Amino acid sequence: LTDFGEFQVQFVLPDGKEQSVVLVEETLEELLEVAKEAANLRLPVLQTLPQKKPLGLASEPGLKLREAAELQRGDRVVVQDFEAEFIERLQNGLLRLKDLAFVAPLLDWE
Repeated sequence: LTDFGEFQVQFVLPDGKEQSVVLVEETLEELLEVAKEAANLRLPVLQTLPQKKPLGLASEPGLKLREAAELQRGDRVVVQDFEAEFIERLQNGLLRLKDLAFVAPLLDWE
């Protein structure tokens, strides 16, 4: 934990390394964008540790992480690559609503 006013979480990246990140807006959208940059992924999927709660499913635009996902300062968040799995399910007609919910905040709907 850093400054009193900063919201910091600990990413566990796909390679097993950990990285602390500070969120200014404290929204899921910001968390996903920061995860994309930190892990160099186009479609990351995020889960809290140790609960393994998927964060994409807790999304409501503009809602703070504390409200949307009960995420607190210092929590650990696992970042995984979801792109290959998403594409495979899409191509095979096996895409689930849950899969769309994971990536919905990252898609440009316009």
